[in-house]
Amino acid sequence: MVIVETDSSNFFFDRVLTKMSKINVPGYISSEFINSEGKKVFERVVFLPEDFFLEMENSIIREYGNRGKNDLYCIGKKFGYRFALLFNFSGTDIKKSLSIILKFLEALYAEKITIKEINLNNKTIVIDTKEMVITSKNGHGYILPLGGFAGICSYLLKDNFIWCRSTKVADGIYELTSSPKTSVDKIEFDIDCEMDLERVDDNYEVYNSSNIKDDNQLNMQKLVEFGILTYEKGKLNMFSVFRMVPIEIFLLYSMEMLDENIIFQACYNTFYKISTFVVNKKIDPKTYIAQILTALGFGIVIVVVNKDRLVFNFTGYPWMPEERGRKFSIIKGVIIGFINGGSGKKIDLDRVEYKLVDKDYLLTLEFVYVN
Repeated sequence: MVIVETDSSNFFFDRVLTKMSKINVPGYISSEFINSEGKKVFERVVFLPEDFFLEMENSIIREYGNRGKNDLYCIGKKFGYRFALLFNFSGTDIKKSLSIILKFLEALYAEKITIKEINLNNKTIVIDTKEMVITSKNGHGYILPLGGFAGICSYLLKDNFIWCRSTKVADGIYELTSSPKTSVDKIEFDIDCEMDLERVDDNYEVYNSSNIKDDNQLNMQKLVEFGILTYEKGKLNMFSVFRMVPIEIFLLYSMEMLDENIIFQACYNTFYKISTFVVNKKIDPKTYIAQILTALGFGIVIVVVNKDRLVFNFTGYPWMPEERGRKFSIIKGVIIGFINGGSGKKIDLDRVEYKLVDKDYLLTLEFVYVN
């Protein structure tokens, strides 16, 4: 693992990985710790490449314009609100709570995050960011970080009408300003976000926890030890090229409520590119992507070959309540893109089955070869 001696990297290694997160359990990645108020924090996390977010966002905006921006932003805002909710702060010390959350985010979302202003009287919070995920590449990032930061501030300030905007300071450096919508001179698009996220489902931790120890399965810690994942200055990269973004699983399901074809295609294209890094290494693509998905937190993934079919069985796939929908367009795009790119063989999804068995959420995706 590459560690650069900065405050951010030390925090990532010493706290986020080794003390605040569980990354040595196959199929499951979670943040589990006691916060500064003595309350338990638990959140289930998966990792997806930044390239996926960039292509997905650009495609949504190109297809839907301001409506697309609004949809992306609202999903991000709900995600950020929920993220802060899961940190379980009472809100009595807003400055301290915000500082802790931003330090946590700095470890994996940015090279540096600095609080520039906190004005509780007019509910304005300004932060400077360096190499912030997505924004540093395309100048906005409506889901992350704009919507996400607005949601965090909405939770802490107890005001659901907080709006966040970005201002470029220099290459890779952006200022994010969060304040009430009424204080902004010009709103880029209408914001109509229903913020109905005052509680977390009672079964969230029950169905998203595991203590399975299986040395035959990959976990994120092994990806780090093998050098597949490397870390430097707030960036966790796969194959030293693809920056990986951690998301709490609410966002995994929320993004699939957008245009299903766009979500699938963005994931397909991203993992098709990733497959080119292993296609010439005499590695079986279907087995490899099953192991990678296991290590990135999507449950324990076993692939079975049955004549002209591939069956991917997930044990402990991330669980959310049924009302979040069940499209699986992201995981579908990951598998099809990687296998098509890595093997040159085309497959298509033929069957989906999912169910809860005891405390495990089981998902089966059956694909058929089409050439």
